[in-house]
Amino acid sequence: MPRRLIIKVVKVTYTPCAPWMVRVPRDLRAQEGSERKFFEKKAVASAYAEWLAGELGEYHARMFGLTSRQKVEAAECYRLLGKDGGSLLEAVHHYLGHLAHKRSYPLRPPGSSTNS
Repeated sequence: MPRRLIIKVVKVTYTPCAPWMVRVPRDLRAQEGSERKFFEKKAVASAYAEWLAGELGEYHARMFGLTSRQKVEAAECYRLLGKDGGSLLEAVHHYLGHLAHKRSYPLRPPGSSTNS
């Protein structure tokens, strides 16, 4: 299971005019233009950290190329599978196996021989 990244607000002493710092996650550094952002007020830094967490989630979702509908559908699948401890991948493999067995095969007319 991937480690969940928590974006923290940290009090620093080396910038007295902006004592609150937020470390920008590696994936968003090009977008944000720096590794760290400094703020004068903790509330502003906290709001920025919260916004960054949302941006990071959206960045990862875009990496996978999922539409909003697919994300909602996947969340519902996980909710339903969570009751029995199954995984989404197991469910898809089971479904694909079901489809393979469900395919129709041509029927021989009654009385026809298989040795013809």
